[in-house]
Amino acid sequence: MYNIIQRILAPGVLFTWTVICATYLRFHYSIKLQRQGTAIPVEARSSLQTYLAIYGLTMSAILSTPPSLLPSSSPTIPPPPPLTLPFPLSSPTHG
Repeated sequence: MYNIIQRILAPGVLFTWTVICATYLRFHYSIKLQRQGTAIPVEARSSLQTYLAIYGLTMSAILSTPPSLLPSSSPTIPPPPPLTLPFPLSSPTHG
C-alpha cells in the first residue's frame, strides 16, 4: 500500500520542485533585466543560485517523467542465475 501512495505522490512532489526552480529562474531573469540587483539583500545572494536552480529544474524534470515516456534504448540487465551451493544444507543425523 505504501508503494502505491509513493508512486502517486513522488512525481507530484518533483513537479512542484520543477515549478519552484523555473519560477526562481524567471524571477532572477526579470530582476536582471530591470537592473534591480539591490532589491535582493546581500545575505540572500549567491553566485551559485542560478546554476543550482538550473540543476534542480533539470533533475526534477527528468525524475518526474513517467517511465512510459522515457526512451527504452538502454539494455535491460538479466536476472542473476540461481544460487547453487557445493554442499547440502541439511546436516546428517548422528545415531
